[in-house]
Amino acid sequence: MRINPIYSEAFYSRGKVYADKGDHDRAIQDYDRALQINPSFTSAFVMRGLAYWHKRDYDHAIQDYDQALRLNPDSADAFYNRALAFEYKGDYDRVITDSDQALRLKPSDADAFVMRGLAYAHKADYDRAILDYDQAIRLNANLTNAFHDRSLAYAHKGDRLRAIADHGRFLWLKYGILGMTVRLCLLIVAIAVTVFLISRRLREGPVRGQQS
Repeated sequence: MRINPIYSEAFYSRGKVYADKGDHDRAIQDYDRALQINPSFTSAFVMRGLAYWHKRDYDHAIQDYDQALRLNPDSADAFYNRALAFEYKGDYDRVITDSDQALRLKPSDADAFVMRGLAYAHKADYDRAILDYDQAIRLNANLTNAFHDRSLAYAHKGDRLRAIADHGRFLWLKYGILGMTVRLCLLIVAIAVTVFLISRRLREGPVRGQQS
């Protein structure tokens, strides 16, 4: 007897609802049932992989993305999500390879540029990282993590002015004017306290032993 494929879509859709609510165990159960009915359901493998990723089970996530790509070698989402899993495993060369493929299939994916830039940064290739962050920002000028990560890359290169400018933009986008002002004030206070403690320490002079 042939099983109606509509049932696999129903389990898949309910799994996505559970995933949106953060119930990844029940999401996985529904993706399992969808795949039992339709073993060629590429999107179910991708979404189950994402659920495993949320549970920090990166190996199972990668296995599902592998299967999704065997079924559909042109799945940009599978390449991107597998790159994300490899990033958490610290395999930055594989992150770059999968990000390349994701961008080949979807050149306007700003998140994929950020992902590849982060991998380059982990490999201390800050110039290539910055180029990827630049492209991500050209594609999406409100992408907060691109400004945050580019700020760190500039800091590693010793370009403090650009690092501060990008961090300010990150704070603006993430917290708005009030949140940015509060955080900058806290930073200024922390710097002032540090300078005060250092100057007081210098005035006191070095610690000496007991005089004979």
